[in-house]
Amino acid sequence: MKKYVYPYKVFTDREGQKFHFNAYKLLLTAVDDAHLDLLKNLESLDYERVQELITDDEQKQCLQDLSEFEMIGDEPYILQADATAFTPTSYRIVLTEQCNLACVECFATKNVNCLKTMDEETLFKVLDYSFEHNRDKTVQYCFFGGEPLIKFDLIKQAVERIEGAESSNIIKKPIFLITTNGTIITDEMIDFFVEHNFRVGVSVDGPKQIHDKLRPYKNAKGTFDDVKANYIKMYNRGVDIHVLITPNPDYLDDLPNIAEYILKNFPMKELTINTPFKYDTLQWSVDGEKYANILFEVYKLAGEYGVMLDSALSAVLGSISNGIRRRTPCSILGDEFMTLVNPQGKMSRCAQKYDDKIALQTLEKNSTDSCKNCFAYGFCGGVCPAYKALSNKPHDSNKCKFMQAVIPNLINNLHLFEETADDI
Repeated sequence: MKKYVYPYKVFTDREGQKFHFNAYKLLLTAVDDAHLDLLKNLESLDYERVQELITDDEQKQCLQDLSEFEMIGDEPYILQADATAFTPTSYRIVLTEQCNLACVECFATKNVNCLKTMDEETLFKVLDYSFEHNRDKTVQYCFFGGEPLIKFDLIKQAVERIEGAESSNIIKKPIFLITTNGTIITDEMIDFFVEHNFRVGVSVDGPKQIHDKLRPYKNAKGTFDDVKANYIKMYNRGVDIHVLITPNPDYLDDLPNIAEYILKNFPMKELTINTPFKYDTLQWSVDGEKYANILFEVYKLAGEYGVMLDSALSAVLGSISNGIRRRTPCSILGDEFMTLVNPQGKMSRCAQKYDDKIALQTLEKNSTDSCKNCFAYGFCGGVCPAYKALSNKPHDSNKCKFMQAVIPNLINNLHLFEETADDI
C-alpha cells in the first residue's frame, strides 16, 4: 500500500528536544533522530522498499510510530482550496463613525469632516440580510463605531428586531457584543446590557499616563478616570465586561507591563489585544516575530491571573489544538467569518474596514499558490485578500513572520497550554 509523507518542519526547543510539526494534519510531536532519518528515507523511497530495508525491532517501531503519529498516511496531501462561500455568521455593525474622543491614531480623528452615521432603514436591511442568510444559526452582532453608544437608540431598535427574529424561530439565540470607549455610560445603558446579556468590550490602552495620551477627549482632557469608574460600575452590576488593548507601536515593548497593569486593576474573564495595523492598507504595523514573542509573554501573564487572552494567537492556537485548518485568514475555524458593515450598509470581506475593493460581493477568491510550501499555511489561512487588494502586494511580511514564529514559541511554552498540548 502506498504511503504519503505529509509536509513537515522540524523544530528544536531550548533543551534540545526535537519536534515534528505536521503542516497537513496540524500535529506537533516530539521525535528523535531515528524518526527523522526514516522520514527522509520515505521521501526518496517508496513505503514497500523501506519496509524491506528495515531489519531491527527499533526501526520497525519507528515506522509504526510514523503511522500512529500521522506523519505518513494513506491519503495524499492536497493543498486545500480557499472557502468559496462568503456568507458571514458575525456582523460588526458600524452605527456611526462619530466619536466624542480624539484618539491619536483613530480613523474618526483623522477624517472628522466626513464621518457617516447609519439610519434606521439601512440598519433594518442589514439585520434582515443576516436573518435570511443565517436561518437556524446562532448569529453574532457586534455594535461598533466611532463610538456606538452615541446611537444607543439604534442599538435598542436593533436588539428588538433581532430578538423578534429569534422568537419567530428564524435564527437561534443571538450573541450581542459592543465595543465602546466607556466614557458615556448611563444607568439605562447598564440595565440594557444586563437585560440582553451584552458582552461589553471597553478600550483601555494602558495606565493613566499612557491611556490619557492616546485616548483624550476632544478638549485634550484625559479619559482614564472616567473610563475606569464606568468600567467598575458596569462590572459591579454584573455586566459581562472585558478590556480591549490596541497596542501602539511606540509602546509595544511595554505591552506585557501594560497588560499586567490592566489585569491587576480591571476585573474580567478575558483580555483582548487587538492587532495593530495601518488603516489604509491593513498591513500589520509591528514586527511579526517580535509581536508573537510578546503575545506569548502576555498569554503567560493572563494565565497567572486566571484570565483568557483573545489575540492574534487565538484563532491560530484554536486551529492547531482542534486540528482544523483555517479556510481563510479571516476565519476562526473552517470558513466562518465576521463582516464589517459600514454606515451605508455595505459589507466587507474584512472585519476591520470597508473599501469597495474588498466588498463582500466583489472580492475574488484568494490564491494559495504562493503559500503552498509554507508550513504555517494550515493555521494561518493564507494571504490576506483584503491586504492584497488594498496594497497590491502579495504578502504582509509582518503577518508572515508572526505566523512562522508561533510554532517555535509554542514548543518552548507547552507548559502554558495544558489542554492544547494534550491535543497536539
